[in-house]
Amino acid sequence: MRVPGHQRKSYAWRWTAALAGLAVLAVFMAVWLAGEPEQNPAQAASFTVNVLTDAADLGDTSGDGAFDAGETDGGGAAGCDTDAGTTGNQCSLRAAIYEANRNGDTADTITFGSLSGTINLTSGLTVPVGDSNGLGAGDLAFANSTTIDGNGTVTVDGGGVTCFTVTSASNVIRDLSITDCNIGVLVTGDPADGNALRGNTIFSNASDGVQITASADGNTVGGTTGADRNIIRDNGSDGVGVVGAGTDGNVISGNCIGTLANCSVAAPNGGNGVFISGSSTTVGGTGAGAGNTIAFNTFDGVDIGGATTNNIVTRNVMFLNSGVGIDSPVVAPALTGCADAGGGNVACTGTAAGPGLIVELYRANTDAGGPEGDLFLCSAVAGGAGAFGCTFGNPGGGSATATQRDPGGANNTSEFSAAVGIPAGPVITPTFTPTITPTPGTPTSTPTATGTPPTSTPTKTVTPGGPTATPTTGATESVTLVGGTCNPVASTYPDGTAITTIANAVSPSGILISIWWFNPGAGAWLGYSPQFPQASDLTAVDRLEAIFICVSSAGSWSRPII
Repeated sequence: MRVPGHQRKSYAWRWTAALAGLAVLAVFMAVWLAGEPEQNPAQAASFTVNVLTDAADLGDTSGDGAFDAGETDGGGAAGCDTDAGTTGNQCSLRAAIYEANRNGDTADTITFGSLSGTINLTSGLTVPVGDSNGLGAGDLAFANSTTIDGNGTVTVDGGGVTCFTVTSASNVIRDLSITDCNIGVLVTGDPADGNALRGNTIFSNASDGVQITASADGNTVGGTTGADRNIIRDNGSDGVGVVGAGTDGNVISGNCIGTLANCSVAAPNGGNGVFISGSSTTVGGTGAGAGNTIAFNTFDGVDIGGATTNNIVTRNVMFLNSGVGIDSPVVAPALTGCADAGGGNVACTGTAAGPGLIVELYRANTDAGGPEGDLFLCSAVAGGAGAFGCTFGNPGGGSATATQRDPGGANNTSEFSAAVGIPAGPVITPTFTPTITPTPGTPTSTPTATGTPPTSTPTKTVTPGGPTATPTTGATESVTLVGGTCNPVASTYPDGTAITTIANAVSPSGILISIWWFNPGAGAWLGYSPQFPQASDLTAVDRLEAIFICVSSAGSWSRPII
Protein backbone atom coordinates (compact mmCIF):
# COMPACT_ATOMS: atom_id res chain seq x y z
CA MET A 1 0.00 0.00 0.00
CA ARG A 2 1.35 3.41 -0.82
CA VAL A 3 1.65 5.78 2.17
CA PRO A 4 0.27 9.24 1.49
CA GLY A 5 2.78 12.08 1.50
CA HIS A 6 1.37 13.84 4.56
CA GLN A 7 1.69 10.61 6.59
CA ARG A 8 5.30 10.10 5.45
CA LYS A 9 6.14 13.59 6.74
CA SER A 10 4.48 12.76 10.09
CA TYR A 11 6.57 9.58 10.52
CA ALA A 12 9.79 11.44 9.70
CA TRP A 13 9.04 14.09 12.32
CA ARG A 14 8.37 11.48 14.96
CA TRP A 15 11.70 9.69 14.29
CA THR A 16 13.58 12.99 14.35
CA ALA A 17 12.06 13.89 17.74
CA ALA A 18 12.91 10.47 19.18
CA LEU A 19 16.53 10.66 18.05
CA ALA A 20 16.87 14.17 19.46
CA GLY A 21 15.54 12.94 22.80
CA LEU A 22 18.08 10.13 22.89
CA ALA A 23 20.88 12.58 22.17
CA VAL A 24 19.79 14.86 25.01
CA LEU A 25 19.64 11.85 27.36
CA ALA A 26 23.14 10.74 26.32
CA VAL A 27 24.54 14.23 27.01
CA PHE A 28 22.81 14.29 30.41
CA MET A 29 24.20 10.88 31.36
CA ALA A 30 27.71 11.90 30.30
CA VAL A 31 27.54 15.07 32.39
CA TRP A 32 26.13 13.16 35.39
CA LEU A 33 28.82 10.47 35.20
CA ALA A 34 31.58 13.07 34.87
CA GLY A 35 30.27 14.94 37.91
CA GLU A 36 30.10 11.85 40.18
CA PRO A 37 33.33 9.88 39.64
CA GLU A 38 33.29 8.40 43.14
CA GLN A 39 29.96 6.63 42.50
CA ASN A 40 31.32 4.88 39.40
CA PRO A 41 34.95 3.89 39.95
CA ALA A 42 36.58 2.81 36.74
CA GLN A 43 39.44 0.66 38.04
CA ALA A 44 41.66 -0.22 40.97
CA ALA A 45 43.98 2.51 42.18
CA SER A 46 47.38 2.64 43.90
CA PHE A 47 48.14 5.22 46.60
CA THR A 48 51.63 5.95 47.90
CA VAL A 49 51.81 7.39 51.41
CA ASN A 50 54.58 10.00 51.45
CA VAL A 51 54.10 11.83 54.78
CA LEU A 52 53.94 10.68 58.40
CA THR A 53 51.23 13.27 59.11
CA ASP A 54 47.89 11.90 60.32
CA ALA A 55 45.22 13.78 58.35
CA ALA A 56 42.26 12.53 56.37
CA ASP A 57 42.38 15.07 53.55
CA LEU A 58 45.38 17.39 53.36
CA GLY A 59 43.49 19.63 50.95
CA ASP A 60 40.41 19.89 53.13
CA THR A 61 40.11 23.53 54.28
CA SER A 62 37.53 22.75 56.95
CA GLY A 63 39.67 20.07 58.58
CA ASP A 64 36.77 17.71 59.23
CA GLY A 65 38.24 14.81 57.23
CA ALA A 66 35.52 14.99 54.57
CA PHE A 67 35.33 16.71 51.22
CA ASP A 68 33.66 20.09 51.53
CA ALA A 69 30.80 21.14 49.30
CA GLY A 70 32.14 22.40 46.01
CA GLU A 71 35.52 20.68 46.34
CA THR A 72 36.72 18.71 43.37
CA ASP A 73 38.84 15.62 43.65
CA GLY A 74 41.00 14.05 40.98
CA GLY A 75 40.40 10.49 42.07
CA GLY A 76 43.83 9.96 43.58
CA ALA A 77 45.46 7.95 40.80
CA ALA A 78 48.61 10.10 40.88
CA GLY A 79 48.62 10.49 44.65
CA CYS A 80 46.14 10.71 47.49
CA ASP A 81 44.32 13.90 46.74
CA THR A 82 44.50 16.59 44.08
CA ASP A 83 42.29 19.22 45.72
CA ALA A 84 43.36 22.78 45.06
CA GLY A 85 44.44 23.16 48.67
CA THR A 86 46.86 20.22 48.62
CA THR A 87 50.51 21.23 48.80
CA GLY A 88 52.91 19.03 46.86
CA ASN A 89 50.35 16.26 46.48
CA GLN A 90 50.87 14.97 50.02
CA CYS A 91 49.38 11.61 50.93
CA SER A 92 48.83 10.46 54.51
CA LEU A 93 47.80 6.93 55.52
CA ARG A 94 44.44 8.21 56.71
CA ALA A 95 43.87 10.04 53.41
CA ALA A 96 44.90 6.98 51.40
CA ILE A 97 42.38 4.79 53.27
CA TYR A 98 39.74 7.48 52.68
CA GLU A 99 40.51 7.59 48.96
CA ALA A 100 40.48 3.80 48.65
CA ASN A 101 37.09 3.75 50.31
CA ARG A 102 35.76 6.40 47.90
CA ASN A 103 37.08 4.31 45.02
CA GLY A 104 34.67 1.50 45.88
CA ASP A 105 35.21 -2.24 46.07
CA THR A 106 38.19 -2.45 43.76
CA ALA A 107 41.53 -4.09 44.59
CA ASP A 108 43.29 -0.88 45.67
CA THR A 109 46.79 -0.87 47.15
CA ILE A 110 48.36 1.48 49.69
CA THR A 111 52.15 1.47 49.88
CA PHE A 112 54.77 3.67 51.53
CA GLY A 113 57.54 3.93 48.95
CA SER A 114 60.78 4.85 50.72
CA LEU A 115 58.96 6.33 53.72
CA SER A 116 60.29 5.24 57.11
CA GLY A 117 59.22 6.28 60.59
CA THR A 118 56.24 6.48 62.93
CA ILE A 119 52.70 7.65 62.25
CA ASN A 120 51.13 8.92 65.49
CA LEU A 121 47.38 8.54 65.17
CA THR A 122 45.09 11.28 66.43
CA SER A 123 42.15 8.85 66.35
CA GLY A 124 41.57 5.27 65.31
CA LEU A 125 41.39 4.23 61.70
CA THR A 126 37.80 3.15 62.24
CA VAL A 127 34.23 3.44 60.94
CA PRO A 128 31.78 6.02 62.38
CA VAL A 129 28.17 6.27 61.18
CA GLY A 130 28.15 7.53 57.60
CA ASP A 131 25.49 8.94 55.34
CA SER A 132 23.34 6.87 52.99
CA ASN A 133 26.00 6.48 50.31
CA GLY A 134 28.75 5.51 52.77
CA LEU A 135 30.76 8.71 52.38
CA GLY A 136 29.97 10.46 55.63
CA ALA A 137 32.33 12.83 57.45
CA GLY A 138 35.40 11.00 58.76
CA ASP A 139 34.26 7.71 57.22
CA LEU A 140 37.42 5.61 57.01
CA ALA A 141 35.89 2.20 56.40
CA PHE A 142 38.07 -0.11 54.39
CA ALA A 143 36.46 -0.77 51.07
CA ASN A 144 36.65 -4.42 50.11
CA SER A 145 39.99 -5.75 48.81
CA THR A 146 42.31 -2.95 49.96
CA THR A 147 45.94 -3.98 50.64
CA ILE A 148 48.13 -1.89 52.98
CA ASP A 149 51.81 -2.82 52.71
CA GLY A 150 54.07 -1.14 55.25
CA ASN A 151 57.27 -2.47 53.67
CA GLY A 152 58.64 -3.25 57.14
CA THR A 153 59.69 0.35 57.68
CA VAL A 154 56.59 2.06 59.09
CA THR A 155 55.24 2.03 62.65
CA VAL A 156 51.66 3.01 63.51
CA ASP A 157 51.44 4.31 67.09
CA GLY A 158 47.88 4.51 68.36
CA GLY A 159 48.39 6.56 71.50
CA GLY A 160 45.78 4.38 73.25
CA VAL A 161 43.09 4.15 70.53
CA THR A 162 42.16 1.02 68.62
CA CYS A 163 44.51 1.40 65.67
CA PHE A 164 42.81 -0.51 62.84
CA THR A 165 39.14 -1.48 62.72
CA VAL A 166 38.28 -3.59 59.67
CA THR A 167 34.60 -4.07 58.84
CA SER A 168 34.68 -5.06 55.16
CA ALA A 169 35.99 -8.11 53.30
CA SER A 170 39.20 -9.36 51.67
CA ASN A 171 41.57 -6.66 52.94
CA VAL A 172 45.25 -7.28 53.72
CA ILE A 173 47.39 -5.48 56.32
CA ARG A 174 51.02 -6.51 56.12
CA ASP A 175 54.56 -5.52 57.14
CA LEU A 176 53.57 -2.82 59.65
CA SER A 177 54.62 -2.36 63.26
CA ILE A 178 51.46 -1.67 65.26
CA THR A 179 51.93 -0.49 68.83
CA ASP A 180 50.55 1.54 71.76
CA CYS A 181 46.95 0.93 70.71
CA ASN A 182 44.03 -0.26 72.80
CA ILE A 183 43.59 -3.15 70.37
CA GLY A 184 46.13 -3.40 67.59
CA VAL A 185 43.77 -4.71 64.89
CA LEU A 186 40.04 -5.26 65.41
CA VAL A 187 38.20 -7.27 62.74
CA THR A 188 34.47 -6.97 63.38
CA GLY A 189 31.03 -7.01 61.81
CA ASP A 190 29.37 -8.63 58.86
CA PRO A 191 30.79 -8.84 56.22
CA ALA A 192 34.28 -8.59 57.81
CA ASP A 193 35.26 -11.80 56.04
CA GLY A 194 38.39 -13.11 54.39
CA ASN A 195 40.78 -10.45 55.72
CA ALA A 196 44.46 -11.24 56.31
CA LEU A 197 47.17 -9.97 58.66
CA ARG A 198 50.63 -10.95 57.45
CA GLY A 199 54.18 -10.07 58.37
CA ASN A 200 53.26 -7.51 61.05
CA THR A 201 54.79 -6.89 64.45
CA ILE A 202 51.92 -6.24 66.86
CA PHE A 203 53.25 -5.31 70.27
CA SER A 204 52.77 -3.33 73.49
CA ASN A 205 49.07 -2.69 73.00
CA ALA A 206 46.90 -2.22 76.10
CA SER A 207 44.44 -5.04 75.36
CA ASP A 208 44.58 -7.72 72.64
CA GLY A 209 47.10 -7.59 69.86
CA VAL A 210 44.48 -8.86 67.41
CA GLN A 211 40.78 -9.34 68.10
CA ILE A 212 38.27 -10.99 65.74
CA THR A 213 34.67 -10.60 66.83
CA ALA A 214 30.97 -10.04 65.95
CA SER A 215 30.28 -12.32 62.93
CA ALA A 216 33.70 -11.92 61.31
CA ASP A 217 34.41 -15.13 59.38
CA GLY A 218 37.21 -16.72 57.40
CA ASN A 219 39.99 -14.34 58.43
CA THR A 220 43.68 -15.32 58.50
CA VAL A 221 46.31 -14.22 61.00
CA GLY A 222 49.71 -15.24 59.62
CA GLY A 223 50.49 -17.82 56.96
CA THR A 224 52.88 -20.64 56.13
CA THR A 225 55.95 -18.64 55.05
CA GLY A 226 58.42 -16.55 57.01
CA ALA A 227 57.21 -13.45 55.19
CA ASP A 228 53.65 -14.07 56.44
CA ARG A 229 54.63 -14.60 60.09
CA ASN A 230 53.27 -12.05 62.56
CA ILE A 231 55.17 -11.33 65.76
CA ILE A 232 52.46 -10.81 68.41
CA ARG A 233 54.07 -9.95 71.74
CA ASP A 234 54.04 -7.85 74.90
CA ASN A 235 50.34 -7.03 74.63
CA GLY A 236 48.39 -6.32 77.83
CA SER A 237 45.83 -9.08 77.30
CA ASP A 238 45.63 -11.94 74.77
CA GLY A 239 47.91 -12.13 71.78
CA VAL A 240 44.97 -13.10 69.54
CA GLY A 241 41.34 -13.18 70.68
CA VAL A 242 38.56 -14.81 68.65
CA VAL A 243 35.57 -13.63 70.62
CA GLY A 244 31.86 -14.34 70.48
CA ALA A 245 29.33 -16.41 68.56
CA GLY A 246 29.41 -16.11 64.78
CA THR A 247 33.19 -15.85 64.46
CA ASP A 248 33.65 -18.92 62.27
CA GLY A 249 36.39 -20.33 60.07
CA ASN A 250 39.27 -18.14 61.24
CA VAL A 251 42.86 -19.40 60.94
CA ILE A 252 45.88 -18.49 63.10
CA SER A 253 49.03 -19.99 61.62
CA GLY A 254 52.79 -19.58 61.39
CA ASN A 255 53.07 -16.81 64.00
CA CYS A 256 55.36 -16.19 66.97
CA ILE A 257 53.02 -15.43 69.89
CA GLY A 258 54.68 -14.39 73.12
CA THR A 259 58.22 -14.18 71.74
CA LEU A 260 60.50 -11.87 69.81
CA ALA A 261 61.05 -12.32 66.09
CA ASN A 262 63.31 -15.35 66.49
CA CYS A 263 60.40 -17.27 68.10
CA SER A 264 62.55 -18.24 71.08
CA VAL A 265 63.23 -15.17 73.27
CA ALA A 266 60.49 -14.40 75.79
CA ALA A 267 58.16 -11.42 75.18
CA PRO A 268 54.97 -12.64 76.87
CA ASN A 269 51.48 -11.35 76.29
CA GLY A 270 49.68 -10.44 79.49
CA GLY A 271 46.85 -12.93 78.91
CA ASN A 272 46.67 -16.08 76.82
CA GLY A 273 48.61 -16.62 73.65
CA VAL A 274 45.29 -17.30 71.88
CA PHE A 275 41.79 -17.04 73.37
CA ILE A 276 38.79 -18.58 71.55
CA SER A 277 35.14 -18.22 72.43
CA GLY A 278 33.92 -18.50 68.85
CA SER A 279 33.73 -21.62 66.69
CA SER A 280 35.66 -23.29 63.87
CA THR A 281 38.98 -21.61 64.60
CA THR A 282 42.18 -23.41 63.57
CA VAL A 283 45.37 -22.67 65.50
CA GLY A 284 48.27 -24.17 63.56
CA GLY A 285 47.68 -26.64 60.75
CA THR A 286 49.01 -29.80 59.15
CA GLY A 287 50.84 -28.13 56.27
CA ALA A 288 54.50 -27.14 56.29
CA GLY A 289 55.02 -23.88 58.19
CA ALA A 290 51.46 -23.74 59.53
CA GLY A 291 52.34 -24.30 63.18
CA ASN A 292 52.66 -21.33 65.52
CA THR A 293 55.23 -20.92 68.27
CA ILE A 294 53.20 -20.06 71.39
CA ALA A 295 55.41 -19.59 74.42
CA PHE A 296 55.98 -17.64 77.66
CA ASN A 297 52.47 -16.16 77.79
CA THR A 298 51.16 -15.13 81.22
CA PHE A 299 48.12 -17.43 81.16
CA ASP A 300 47.52 -20.40 78.82
CA GLY A 301 49.02 -21.08 75.45
CA VAL A 302 45.54 -21.54 73.94
CA ASP A 303 42.31 -21.14 75.92
CA ILE A 304 39.17 -22.62 74.31
CA GLY A 305 35.85 -21.47 75.78
CA GLY A 306 33.39 -24.14 76.94
CA ALA A 307 30.40 -23.50 74.65
CA THR A 308 32.28 -23.67 71.35
CA THR A 309 32.78 -26.25 68.59
CA ASN A 310 35.27 -27.22 65.87
CA ASN A 311 38.27 -25.41 67.36
CA ILE A 312 41.39 -27.30 66.29
CA VAL A 313 44.82 -26.74 67.85
CA THR A 314 47.40 -28.76 65.95
CA ARG A 315 51.14 -29.05 65.32
CA ASN A 316 52.23 -25.93 67.13
CA VAL A 317 55.41 -25.46 69.17
CA MET A 318 54.24 -24.70 72.71
CA PHE A 319 56.37 -24.28 75.83
CA LEU A 320 56.81 -22.36 79.06
CA ASN A 321 53.39 -20.68 79.11
CA SER A 322 52.58 -19.91 82.73
CA GLY A 323 49.24 -21.72 82.59
CA VAL A 324 48.59 -24.92 80.68
CA GLY A 325 49.41 -25.44 77.03
CA ILE A 326 45.76 -25.91 75.99
CA ASP A 327 42.86 -25.08 78.32
CA SER A 328 39.92 -26.94 76.79
CA PRO A 329 36.50 -28.34 77.79
CA VAL A 330 37.71 -31.67 76.35
CA VAL A 331 39.73 -33.91 78.65
CA ALA A 332 43.00 -35.38 77.46
CA PRO A 333 43.40 -39.01 76.35
CA ALA A 334 45.13 -41.52 78.62
CA LEU A 335 48.65 -42.05 77.31
CA THR A 336 49.69 -45.30 79.00
CA GLY A 337 53.20 -46.08 77.83
CA CYS A 338 56.00 -45.78 75.28
CA ALA A 339 58.47 -48.52 74.36
CA ASP A 340 61.46 -48.98 72.08
CA ALA A 341 60.17 -50.28 68.74
CA GLY A 342 63.62 -50.94 67.24
CA GLY A 343 65.39 -49.20 64.42
CA GLY A 344 65.49 -45.93 66.34
CA ASN A 345 61.70 -45.82 66.66
CA VAL A 346 59.37 -45.55 69.63
CA ALA A 347 55.80 -46.89 69.91
CA CYS A 348 53.33 -45.28 72.34
CA THR A 349 49.90 -46.60 73.26
CA GLY A 350 46.89 -45.27 75.11
CA THR A 351 43.14 -44.91 75.28
CA ALA A 352 41.03 -42.10 73.80
CA ALA A 353 37.48 -41.24 74.85
CA GLY A 354 36.07 -43.47 72.12
CA PRO A 355 36.62 -44.95 68.65
CA GLY A 356 37.21 -42.60 65.74
CA LEU A 357 38.84 -39.84 67.78
CA ILE A 358 41.95 -38.23 66.30
CA VAL A 359 44.97 -38.43 68.64
CA GLU A 360 48.19 -36.44 68.24
CA LEU A 361 51.42 -37.09 70.13
CA TYR A 362 54.02 -34.45 70.93
CA ARG A 363 57.32 -34.32 72.73
CA ALA A 364 56.47 -32.95 76.16
CA ASN A 365 57.91 -29.77 77.58
CA THR A 366 57.05 -30.08 81.25
CA ASP A 367 56.98 -27.00 83.45
CA ALA A 368 55.04 -25.81 86.49
CA GLY A 369 51.86 -25.43 84.42
CA GLY A 370 51.97 -29.02 83.15
CA PRO A 371 53.14 -30.66 79.92
CA GLU A 372 52.98 -28.80 76.63
CA GLY A 373 53.82 -30.13 73.18
CA ASP A 374 56.95 -28.58 71.68
CA LEU A 375 57.50 -31.06 68.81
CA PHE A 376 54.88 -32.99 66.83
CA LEU A 377 55.66 -36.72 66.80
CA CYS A 378 52.77 -38.65 65.17
CA SER A 379 48.99 -39.02 64.90
CA ALA A 380 46.54 -41.91 65.07
CA VAL A 381 42.81 -42.65 64.88
CA ALA A 382 41.48 -44.51 67.92
CA GLY A 383 40.02 -47.93 67.29
CA GLY A 384 37.62 -50.09 69.26
CA ALA A 385 37.10 -48.95 72.87
CA GLY A 386 39.27 -45.94 72.05
CA ALA A 387 42.57 -47.84 71.93
CA PHE A 388 45.31 -46.21 69.86
CA GLY A 389 48.94 -46.70 69.00
CA CYS A 390 51.46 -44.39 67.38
CA THR A 391 55.06 -44.89 66.21
CA PHE A 392 57.70 -42.19 65.62
CA GLY A 393 61.44 -41.70 65.37
CA ASN A 394 63.10 -41.43 68.78
CA PRO A 395 63.80 -37.74 69.50
CA GLY A 396 66.50 -38.77 71.97
CA GLY A 397 64.47 -39.64 75.03
CA GLY A 398 62.46 -37.22 77.09
CA SER A 399 58.72 -37.71 77.40
CA ALA A 400 55.54 -37.62 75.33
CA THR A 401 52.12 -36.02 75.72
CA ALA A 402 48.94 -36.33 73.66
CA THR A 403 45.74 -34.52 72.63
CA GLN A 404 42.46 -35.85 71.21
CA ARG A 405 39.45 -34.49 69.35
CA ASP A 406 36.16 -36.01 68.21
CA PRO A 407 35.28 -35.25 64.56
CA GLY A 408 31.79 -36.66 65.18
CA GLY A 409 31.16 -34.45 68.19
CA ALA A 410 32.09 -30.95 69.27
CA ASN A 411 35.49 -31.46 67.59
CA ASN A 412 37.47 -29.24 69.94
CA THR A 413 41.09 -30.18 70.67
CA SER A 414 41.62 -31.43 74.19
CA GLU A 415 44.15 -30.47 76.80
CA PHE A 416 47.57 -32.18 76.82
CA SER A 417 47.75 -35.50 78.64
CA ALA A 418 50.07 -36.32 81.50
CA ALA A 419 53.58 -36.97 80.23
CA VAL A 420 54.91 -40.51 79.72
CA GLY A 421 58.61 -41.21 79.41
CA ILE A 422 60.24 -41.98 76.07
CA PRO A 423 63.01 -44.58 76.39
CA ALA A 424 66.45 -43.14 75.79
CA GLY A 425 67.94 -44.42 72.60
CA PRO A 426 69.98 -43.45 69.59
CA VAL A 427 68.66 -40.69 67.39
CA ILE A 428 68.64 -42.11 63.89
CA THR A 429 69.74 -39.54 61.33
CA PRO A 430 68.38 -40.47 57.88
CA THR A 431 71.06 -40.94 55.27
CA PHE A 432 70.70 -41.10 51.52
CA THR A 433 72.58 -43.80 49.65
CA PRO A 434 72.34 -43.40 45.89
CA THR A 435 71.55 -46.47 43.88
CA ILE A 436 73.51 -46.72 40.64
CA THR A 437 72.21 -48.88 37.81
CA PRO A 438 75.11 -49.79 35.48
CA THR A 439 74.59 -48.99 31.83
CA PRO A 440 76.03 -51.47 29.31
CA GLY A 441 79.34 -50.16 28.07
CA THR A 442 79.79 -47.89 31.09
CA PRO A 443 82.61 -48.69 33.51
CA THR A 444 81.25 -49.67 36.92
CA SER A 445 84.44 -49.61 38.95
CA THR A 446 84.88 -47.01 41.66
CA PRO A 447 88.20 -45.14 41.69
CA THR A 448 90.14 -45.62 44.91
CA ALA A 449 92.10 -42.70 46.31
CA THR A 450 95.77 -43.38 47.04
CA GLY A 451 98.03 -41.97 49.67
CA THR A 452 97.97 -42.00 53.44
CA PRO A 453 95.56 -39.59 55.13
CA PRO A 454 96.96 -37.45 57.92
CA THR A 455 96.46 -38.89 61.38
CA SER A 456 97.16 -35.83 63.49
CA THR A 457 94.35 -33.52 64.67
CA PRO A 458 95.11 -29.78 64.79
CA THR A 459 94.66 -28.29 68.23
CA LYS A 460 94.32 -24.76 69.47
CA THR A 461 95.56 -23.50 72.78
CA VAL A 462 92.91 -21.52 74.61
CA THR A 463 93.96 -18.76 76.97
CA PRO A 464 91.61 -18.55 79.99
CA GLY A 465 89.50 -15.47 79.73
CA GLY A 466 90.17 -15.05 76.03
CA PRO A 467 88.02 -15.78 73.00
CA THR A 468 87.87 -19.24 71.48
CA ALA A 469 86.67 -20.41 68.12
CA THR A 470 86.96 -24.11 68.97
CA PRO A 471 83.96 -25.56 70.84
CA THR A 472 85.22 -27.43 73.88
CA THR A 473 82.70 -29.47 75.81
CA GLY A 474 85.02 -30.39 78.66
CA ALA A 475 83.94 -32.57 81.56
CA THR A 476 80.27 -33.12 82.32
CA GLU A 477 78.21 -33.95 85.36
CA SER A 478 74.95 -35.86 85.76
CA VAL A 479 71.86 -33.84 86.64
CA THR A 480 68.51 -35.09 87.92
CA LEU A 481 65.55 -32.85 87.11
CA VAL A 482 63.38 -31.76 90.01
CA GLY A 483 60.22 -29.75 89.34
CA GLY A 484 61.08 -28.27 85.97
CA THR A 485 63.27 -28.28 82.90
CA CYS A 486 65.21 -24.98 83.08
CA ASN A 487 68.26 -25.31 85.29
CA PRO A 488 70.39 -22.31 86.23
CA VAL A 489 74.12 -22.72 85.89
CA ALA A 490 77.01 -20.30 85.71
CA SER A 491 79.24 -20.12 82.67
CA THR A 492 82.89 -20.93 83.25
CA TYR A 493 83.74 -20.75 79.59
CA PRO A 494 86.10 -18.01 78.37
CA ASP A 495 84.60 -14.79 77.11
CA GLY A 496 83.44 -15.07 73.53
CA THR A 497 82.68 -18.81 73.64
CA ALA A 498 79.93 -19.68 71.17
CA ILE A 499 76.66 -20.78 72.73
CA THR A 500 76.84 -23.95 70.61
CA THR A 501 79.76 -25.01 72.82
CA ILE A 502 77.37 -25.41 75.71
CA ALA A 503 74.70 -26.92 73.48
CA ASN A 504 77.12 -29.59 72.30
CA ALA A 505 77.85 -30.54 75.92
CA VAL A 506 74.25 -31.48 76.74
CA SER A 507 73.81 -35.23 76.64
CA PRO A 508 71.82 -36.82 75.16
CA SER A 509 71.69 -34.01 72.66
CA GLY A 510 68.12 -34.73 71.54
CA ILE A 511 66.62 -33.60 74.86
CA LEU A 512 67.91 -30.03 74.57
CA ILE A 513 65.04 -27.55 74.19
CA SER A 514 66.80 -24.22 74.56
CA ILE A 515 69.56 -22.32 76.33
CA TRP A 516 68.99 -18.84 77.77
CA TRP A 517 71.43 -16.25 78.97
CA PHE A 518 71.23 -12.60 79.92
CA ASN A 519 73.17 -10.14 77.79
CA PRO A 520 73.86 -6.99 79.87
CA GLY A 521 74.80 -4.99 76.79
CA ALA A 522 71.48 -5.69 75.10
CA GLY A 523 69.60 -5.58 78.40
CA ALA A 524 67.65 -8.67 77.37
CA TRP A 525 67.51 -12.44 77.63
CA LEU A 526 68.82 -14.16 74.53
CA GLY A 527 68.08 -17.70 73.45
CA TYR A 528 69.26 -20.62 71.39
CA SER A 529 66.97 -23.45 70.25
CA PRO A 530 68.17 -26.47 68.27
CA GLN A 531 64.70 -26.62 66.72
CA PHE A 532 65.13 -23.16 65.19
CA PRO A 533 68.88 -22.61 64.87
CA GLN A 534 68.34 -20.36 61.87
CA ALA A 535 66.19 -18.06 64.02
CA SER A 536 68.16 -18.32 67.26
CA ASP A 537 70.41 -15.69 68.74
CA LEU A 538 73.87 -17.25 68.37
CA THR A 539 75.91 -14.59 70.13
CA ALA A 540 78.66 -15.71 72.45
CA VAL A 541 78.40 -15.81 76.22
CA ASP A 542 80.44 -13.78 78.69
CA ARG A 543 82.30 -15.31 81.58
CA LEU A 544 80.18 -15.89 84.72
CA GLU A 545 76.89 -15.07 83.00
CA ALA A 546 73.78 -16.83 84.31
CA ILE A 547 72.78 -19.66 81.99
CA PHE A 548 69.48 -21.57 81.91
CA ILE A 549 69.61 -24.93 80.18
CA CYS A 550 66.14 -26.27 79.31
CA VAL A 551 65.71 -29.96 78.48
CA SER A 552 62.74 -32.25 77.97
CA SER A 553 63.81 -35.24 80.02
CA ALA A 554 61.99 -36.25 83.19
CA GLY A 555 65.02 -38.21 84.41
CA SER A 556 68.76 -37.61 84.36
CA TRP A 557 70.96 -35.92 81.82
CA SER A 558 74.43 -34.37 81.75
CA ARG A 559 75.72 -30.82 81.40
CA PRO A 560 79.09 -29.08 81.51
CA ILE A 561 80.69 -28.99 84.94
CA ILE A 562 80.33 -25.52 86.44
